[in-house]
Amino acid sequence: MQLAFSKQLALITGIGGRCSYSPTEVALRPTVEAILLIAAKRQDQISSTLAQHDYEINIKAEMLLEDNTELTRTIKILTEAIHGHLVTTTT
Repeated sequence: MQLAFSKQLALITGIGGRCSYSPTEVALRPTVEAILLIAAKRQDQISSTLAQHDYEINIKAEMLLEDNTELTRTIKILTEAIHGHLVTTTT
């Protein structure tokens, strides 16, 4: 959050009007803030990309699980049919 210029000036100069920060610190502050903002935006972009990748993987896994469930049901039906055929034929 940006402070108003007068508040920033008051913080820099201190109560007695003497500067509590060196001119270099005052000059570098906006640069450091910009670097931190860029880093935060980059981290947000990385997080967003990873979340999208996770979502796509979850969708693929769900589709594979549905396919696997259908195959398992088919195997069950076929196994029961074979069992029924063998049991009725041997007795």
